[in-house]
Amino acid sequence: MIPCSSYSFDIVGDFIGEKGNSNYKKEDYIKAYDYYKKALEKDLKNDKLKFNLANSLYKLNKYDEAEKYYKEIKNKKVVSKSLYNLGNTYMMKNDDNSAIKYYKEAILADPKNNDAKYNLELLLKKKSSSSSKDNKDKKNDSNKDKDQNNNSGKGDDKEDKNQQDNSEQEKKEQEKKERQKQAEQFLDMIKNQEKQNMKNIQSKPQHHGGYKNEYDW
Repeated sequence: MIPCSSYSFDIVGDFIGEKGNSNYKKEDYIKAYDYYKKALEKDLKNDKLKFNLANSLYKLNKYDEAEKYYKEIKNKKVVSKSLYNLGNTYMMKNDDNSAIKYYKEAILADPKNNDAKYNLELLLKKKSSSSSKDNKDKKNDSNKDKDQNNNSGKGDDKEDKNQQDNSEQEKKEQEKKERQKQAEQFLDMIKNQEKQNMKNIQSKPQHHGGYKNEYDW
């Protein structure tokens, strides 16, 4: 899994926020948190401060508190990074389903978020592997029950048990196929969006003279 983004926004013109950045870069996350918290008290709607504060909390393993601030971020220029970090936060809390949800939202917010794509694919593979292992264990348990039933001579009980096991196994296999299908459809949708974006870019007239796209707050 790719770790939580260590990227922090520069807080220009705010002495307390700048001190937070300085300590964050030194990996002194306790002091960074204190400075970001003080700066945020003066500017409650500043999403840059919320993002940096949440990252500090994440680094301190305070995932519930970090989650709160990540979810408050609405600025379109940073929301994909925030959603991606939310996915990582839920991964650390062993909530794979929520992690998948936020990785998907991060990709929808920014189809170029390759870190979110990478983590999503890893997590889906993990769940698929886990499902296969569960089915294998279930099959082994079924075989053990079958042997026990043969030894006991209870033919009717054995037949009922086998039918129940087969039904449960078929259900698990169907659920696994459905999850894989949904994941493939989602990734295909993202790829199609990227192709369409490239077509739109190529169809636009090219301007020569030094247009530069910058990350501007």
